[in-house]
Amino acid sequence: MPVPDSSGSDASTPAIHEPDGQVASPRPAATDAPPSTYTGGGLWGWLRAQQQRTADLRKRLASLGLAAALSYGIFDAMTYTIAFSLAFLGYEARTGLNPTQNVADIVKICILMWAGNNVTRPFRLAGAAALAPFMDRLMERLQGRLGLKSKAGAFAILVTLIAGLAFSIQGGLFLSRWVRG
Repeated sequence: MPVPDSSGSDASTPAIHEPDGQVASPRPAATDAPPSTYTGGGLWGWLRAQQQRTADLRKRLASLGLAAALSYGIFDAMTYTIAFSLAFLGYEARTGLNPTQNVADIVKICILMWAGNNVTRPFRLAGAAALAPFMDRLMERLQGRLGLKSKAGAFAILVTLIAGLAFSIQGGLFLSRWVRG
C-alpha cells in the first residue's frame, strides 16, 4: 500500500510493514539527504557542501539584522587589514620594491589579499554569527547612553569607528613607505 510522500509532491513511496502489522514511515533514500550533509563526489562534493554551509550562515546572519552586519564588518575589517598589511610587507620584503611607488604593485597586492582572504569567509561568517548578540547589546547600550532614537545611529557610530581604525592602519602603512620613498 503506498504512503503519500511527506515532501508534498504527488509521488508516493511504498509502505514498510512492521511484523506487528503497523505501517512504518518510509525510509529516506540516500539522495534525500540535505545538500549541507552531502559527502559524496570528492572535491566537488566538498565544495558544494561548503557553499551550502556558507549560504546557511548568510541566511542566519541576515535574520540577525544590524548586529550581524556590524559583526561581519568587524571581522572583514580585521581580516582585510591584516591580510593587506601582510601582503604589502611580504611583497616589499620579497621584491625589495616600495609598493607605494607603483600602482601595478598595489593592484597585485590587492589581488593577493583578496584571494587569500576568500578562504576565510566561512570562518568570518561563523564568527559574525557568534559575535552578533554581543554587538546587539553594545548598540543598545550606546543608543541608551547617547540618547539615540534608534540602533541605526549606534550602528553608524560603530561603523565609523571601525572603518576609521582600519583605514588609519592602512594609511599609516602607506605614509610610512611613501615618506621613506
